[in-house]
Formats: sequence, C-alpha cells, structure tokens
Amino acid sequence: MSKTKIVVFGDSVTAGTSAKLDVFHDCFQYGTTTVNRVRQTQTWWSILERIISDWVEGGVEVVNAGASGDTSSKGLARLKRDVLSHSPDYVL
Repeated sequence: MSKTKIVVFGDSVTAGTSAKLDVFHDCFQYGTTTVNRVRQTQTWWSILERIISDWVEGGVEVVNAGASGDTSSKGLARLKRDVLSHSPDYVL
C-alpha cells in the first residue's frame, strides 16, 4: 500500500521560519533580511507527520509547500504548481 500524501500549504510558519528563538536551527541572509529557519523536527507539519504516521496504514508522506511571505493571492497563483502537482490525498 502506498503512503498517504499530505501537502501542507501556507506562509512562513509552514515554510519553517520563525521569530521564536528557542527553535532556530540556523540563519541566512535573503537580500537585506535575516531569515531564521526552524529545526525541521520542530515544524508543525513534521510533528503532525510523526503523530499520525503510526495510525495510517502504509504511512504518511508530508510535502511542504510553504512559502515565506505568502499571501492569499500568491498562494492561489501557485496552487496548481506547488500543491496539485503532487496529487495529494489531503491538503492542509
């Protein structure tokens, strides 16, 4: 049986950036902005994957389609490319 595919879709919280200092993994420069990346194991979607993977027959694959700075209009513009192209079973 194949894994259940979940695509997570959203802004910087989904992408894995945060202003919460205790979860920073590293920082990088994006133009003049310093971006703080969250440890992948601390992202909400990674925690979700660990919690539900044992309950779903065949396991779970989570695809991160988060984009820092995303808006509703930007998300709608990239929906087909970044979400639907993965043929997900579920989208969050």
